[in-house]
Amino acid sequence: ITTFNTSSTSIHVAWGPVPEGHHNGIILGYKVFFKINASTESINNVIISNASQLNIEISGLGKYELYSIWILAFTVKGNGNVSTPVYCRTDEDEPQDAPANITATAESSTSIRVRWDPIDPSRTRGIHRGYRVCY
Repeated sequence: ITTFNTSSTSIHVAWGPVPEGHHNGIILGYKVFFKINASTESINNVIISNASQLNIEISGLGKYELYSIWILAFTVKGNGNVSTPVYCRTDEDEPQDAPANITATAESSTSIRVRWDPIDPSRTRGIHRGYRVCY
């Protein structure tokens, strides 16, 4: 299984076919399971009813979240073995919040000191690289 993010809300997943001799019947399709890795919430899945389709783009995901993804093939008799999970993070996006409690104080006739409270790290939706002050 290979994965890569295609945006801050989508991940592309690709896999190889079930090896000959391991089919145990006619492969009807695949089930792709995914969830936010640290989450205890329910597992989501996509059913692919075409055995020759070996990739999918999962969209509508959380921004800058790490997902665990695993796949199984199925036949008319049921599900096959589940793959080992792989992990992929959606891309970064803009922070959810702006800095709070912004104050500006005149330091002199030519300078102003600007202060603010930082954004909560859980709401940055990416790697926090700094702040941009415009004037």
